[in-house]
Amino acid sequence: MISVLNTNKFRQDTKAVAPVVASIILLGFVVIGLAGFQAVTVPQQNAETEFQHFESVQNDMEQIVDAVGDVEAQNRAQFSTIQLGATYQPRIVTINPPPAAGSLQTSDEYPITIHGENETENVSTRFLEYQPGYTELRTGSVWYENSRAYVEDETTDGRALITTNSIINSDGTLNIIALQNELYESGTNRLTIELYPKQTGDINIDELGDELNVTIPTRLDENHWNESLSDELPTEDFEVREDEPYEDEDVNSLKLFDIDFDDLDITTVGIQSAATGTGIEDLEQKEEGAEDLDSENEEGNLIGGGATGEGQGGPGKFEFGIRNTGDRDLEIVGMGIINTTTDANVVTRSSDNQPRLTQDEDLIFDNIEIDDNTNDAKRYDFEENISISGGETVEEFEFNRFQDRESQGQSAENMGDSSINITVWVRDEDNIESQTTLVLRDE
Repeated sequence: MISVLNTNKFRQDTKAVAPVVASIILLGFVVIGLAGFQAVTVPQQNAETEFQHFESVQNDMEQIVDAVGDVEAQNRAQFSTIQLGATYQPRIVTINPPPAAGSLQTSDEYPITIHGENETENVSTRFLEYQPGYTELRTGSVWYENSRAYVEDETTDGRALITTNSIINSDGTLNIIALQNELYESGTNRLTIELYPKQTGDINIDELGDELNVTIPTRLDENHWNESLSDELPTEDFEVREDEPYEDEDVNSLKLFDIDFDDLDITTVGIQSAATGTGIEDLEQKEEGAEDLDSENEEGNLIGGGATGEGQGGPGKFEFGIRNTGDRDLEIVGMGIINTTTDANVVTRSSDNQPRLTQDEDLIFDNIEIDDNTNDAKRYDFEENISISGGETVEEFEFNRFQDRESQGQSAENMGDSSINITVWVRDEDNIESQTTLVLRDE
């Protein structure tokens, strides 16, 4: 007998090869697709995120310009914010680069020079620069100077204005705001910018003489200033020079000639803390020999002094003192909150029987709503008025619980390292009421 080898099972084994090959091909397509998505789509989506953030930063810088102007106009602290960096959308399979951190920093100091017939005085100022750290987009920095903001275009060596505020007021006054103090912050977080006024200047303008010439540092070129000032000043009254007096090749000199005394107003604004350098705030007061006052009512009498915040007392609490820097005895009769550097929008307590503001006595029981605008705060009268003699400081005022109504669980805000703008109402010995704005700062 002859036996025949059965090879059916070998033929059946070869049938499994086709699915394996198909799986490998399919996997290859998936890998190629993911690689293409990672190489093309991810950068495109991240570039869109960066573009949206850059537009937001320009808006933030515009708000900072407005806040600086409000400090000068209202002589009280203002707060603004800026989103330093961009965070890309989350991904499951593909990979993002690290978040795009940005930086906000002040430049070196440059002098604003006021040159008169008799003397020359300088007021220091700085530029403010936001520098992005994007992965995909190539953009220039966003700059602040002289009450205006602009984007520096690295590709064309040009500058695109974000704001068009003029340094010449409608009444013809030359209005210069000097930005002082150093700042450097980087990251992706939202940064609160605190802007503080400097009370009264240190320069006696009378001693400078008439026909003042003013030199202002600027990174903007001659074309910009010709267009900006041509409708407000004769061309012979100003010029831009690139060779003096600043050593930095990116900083030019805007020179204005024969400025009348009544047409010049220079103020200083401190970033993140009060300005400490020389400045001029109210030139007409200086001309009249007025005293240095923290704030005045319509009759020109001192009604309030400085205040400091100690940021103590537990979650949501803020302790502070108030000083009467004048000679007249006063009564503090009410108080309200304009804004804070936190997200708090109310001062409250868990029980209606607990006070919102205390100082040995229970002063305010109602919830204290935070206005968060540029107007005076909503007034809350005290249960018991607080006497404060001339030259006296009253300590241990305490707001009990700052919080954000929209936060989950209405948790208390951390008031450490925060600043608060408040309005204080006082009554003098003649029973005349007036008000002032004070800055409370955790020091």
